[in-house]
Amino acid sequence: MSTKDTDHIITILDQVTSFLCVLLTGVQLISYVFGIFPAMQHRTLFLGFVLSIILLIHIRNKLKSKILDIWEIFLLFGIIFSSAYIFVNWYEMSFRVIRPEKLDLMVGILIIAAVINCSNIRLGRPLPLIAMFFIFYALFGQYIKGDMGTVSFTVQRVVSILTMETSGIFGTILGTAAKQIFVFMIFGSFLELSGASEFFLKMTSTMLGSLKGSGAKVNTMAGGLLGMVSGSAVANVMAVGPMTFPMMKKDGFSKDFCGAIAAISGTGGQLMPPVMGTAAFIIAETLAVSYGEVTKAALIPGVLFYLTIWITINCHSNHLGLKERKEKADWIPVVKNGFYYLVPIIFLIVTISVLKWSPIKAGLWSTVLVVAVSQFNKDNRMTLKIVIRAMENSAKGALTVSVACAVAGIIVGILSITGLGLKFSTVLLALSGGHKIVLLVFTMVAGLILGMGMTTTSVYIVLSVLVAPALVDFGVEPIAAHMFVFYFGILSCITPPVATAVFASASQLNVSPIKLGLYTSRIAIPIYIIPFLFVLNPALLMLESAGIWIIAEFILSALTIIALCSSIEGCFMTELKKLERILLFVGAVCELHTSVMVKLFSNLLIVIILLRNIQKKKQRQ
Repeated sequence: MSTKDTDHIITILDQVTSFLCVLLTGVQLISYVFGIFPAMQHRTLFLGFVLSIILLIHIRNKLKSKILDIWEIFLLFGIIFSSAYIFVNWYEMSFRVIRPEKLDLMVGILIIAAVINCSNIRLGRPLPLIAMFFIFYALFGQYIKGDMGTVSFTVQRVVSILTMETSGIFGTILGTAAKQIFVFMIFGSFLELSGASEFFLKMTSTMLGSLKGSGAKVNTMAGGLLGMVSGSAVANVMAVGPMTFPMMKKDGFSKDFCGAIAAISGTGGQLMPPVMGTAAFIIAETLAVSYGEVTKAALIPGVLFYLTIWITINCHSNHLGLKERKEKADWIPVVKNGFYYLVPIIFLIVTISVLKWSPIKAGLWSTVLVVAVSQFNKDNRMTLKIVIRAMENSAKGALTVSVACAVAGIIVGILSITGLGLKFSTVLLALSGGHKIVLLVFTMVAGLILGMGMTTTSVYIVLSVLVAPALVDFGVEPIAAHMFVFYFGILSCITPPVATAVFASASQLNVSPIKLGLYTSRIAIPIYIIPFLFVLNPALLMLESAGIWIIAEFILSALTIIALCSSIEGCFMTELKKLERILLFVGAVCELHTSVMVKLFSNLLIVIILLRNIQKKKQRQ
C-alpha cells in the first residue's frame, strides 16, 4: 500500500471517528431528553459506540505507523455485530441466562474480549489484568484450598452473568457512565471551548498576582478550577503548567518545587465538587445516596487539600524570603469582562445542592447556559461549528472512563457470584489485629499500589468492592470509607513509581520524573494525612454533625496541616529549629490519636511553637 493510499485511508478513518463521536453525543442527548431506551438497550448502544470509536482510533494510529492490525479490525466488526445482536435480542436473552444459546455465548465472549482489549489500549495493562484474574478465579477458584477458594463456575455461567444481564459489564457502573458521567463530559467540553479556561487563568492571575509566591498560587487556583471540570490530573498539569511555570520561576522557585505544586494542584481538582473526576456519581450509585450528599461530604476534604498547598507555598516563600509585590493588578475589569463564565458553574452547584435536581437535568441545563453566556464574548462565541466540535470532544473525553466502567463491571460481576470481596475484607480485618489505624494504613497502601497507572474511577471501583467493605465492617461510616479509598486512588497520581501527574510536570520542566516524584511525595505528606483525619473525625464530612462541631474539627485539622507543612519546609513565618520541626511533626501526628487529652496537649504544643515563631518574625522586622 502506497503512502498516498495510507494517508487517504487515515483521513477517512478520522472523518468516520469524528462522525461517530458526534453521533454518540447526539444519541446520548436524545436519550437524556426523551428517555427512549430501556437500561440494557441504552448501555449496549453506548458501549458499542465507545468500543468502536476506541478501536477505530487505535487502527488509525497503527496504520499511521504502517501496521495493519487484523485482530483489531476483526474485533471492530465483532463488536458492531455483538452490540446490534444484544440491542435487538436483549429481552429474549434475559429469559435464557441460565441456558444461553451458542450465539449468545459467542457474542458474550466477543464483548468480553473487546472490553479487555480496549481497556488495555486506553488504560494500560493493570486493570485488564485484574479483570482477567477475576475471570480465571471464577473458572478455577475451586482448586484453591482454604477460605479463599470458591465453588465451580462453568464458562457458560461466567459469560452469561457478565454479558446477558445488568449485573456484569452492562451493570449499574456502565449505566452511571452512560448517564451522569457523560452529561458532565458534555458540560466540561462545552465550558472549555467557550473560553472559560482562559478566563479562569486570567482571573486567578490578576487576583493573586501581587501575593507572596503568586505564580505558585495562580497555578494552584487555576488547577483547582480546571480540575473541577476536567477531572484529569494529567490534563490539568498540561493545561496550566506552561502558562504558570514561567511565573513560578520568576518568583525564584526551583524546578522541583514548580513541578511538585503543579502535579499536586492538578491532581486535587478531582476532589473538588461539583464534578470530582466523575467518580462522585459512581460513589453515589454504590452507596445508594444522592449525588448532593457525596459532594457535600467531599467539600471540606477538598478545601483542606488546597489549603495544604497554599500553606506549603507560604512556608516555602518565607523560607526563600519572598515578599508581596507592592503593585497590584486590577482584577475588576477581568472579572467584569468574563464573570458570565461563572454563571453555569454556580447554576450547576445550586440546582444540584439546593434545588435537588438530578445530575442529568442540572448538567443539561448548565450546558445550555454555557452556550448562552458564550454569546457575550464576541471573540469566542459558540457557533454551530464549535458546538459540533464540543460534541466530538465530549465523546472522546468519555472513552477512557467509559471503558474503565465496562471492565470494572467484569470485576463486580465476578465478585457478586464468588463472594471474593467478603473474603478479602475478612483477611484485611484479620491482618489489622483489630486496630483501626493499621487497617487504614493497609487500605492506603492498597489504594496507592492498585492506583498505579490506573484512572481514578478505575481504582475507586476496585477498592470500593475489595477494601471499603472491611472499613465499613470495622465501624467506619460508609461514605467515609468510600471517600478514603477514593482519596488514595487519586493520590496515586503523585505517588512514585507510577505518578502520572508528576511525569506530566517533569516532561514540561525537563527534570528527572523519579527525583521529582520523591520530592512531590515528601511535600505532600500533609495531604496523605487528610483522609485519616476525616475517617477519625466524620464531622469533616458534615455527617449529621452540629455546625459548631464541624467548624471546630476544621480548625483543628487546619492546625494539624499548618504544623506538618511548617515541619517539612523547616519554616513557618521564619526559620524553625530542628527540635521545633520534630515537635511540630509529632504534635500533628498525635491528632490521629483517639485520646482527647493527647489531642489537647499536642494542639497546645503546636500553638505555642507557632506563636513563638510569629513573635520571632515580629522581632526581626
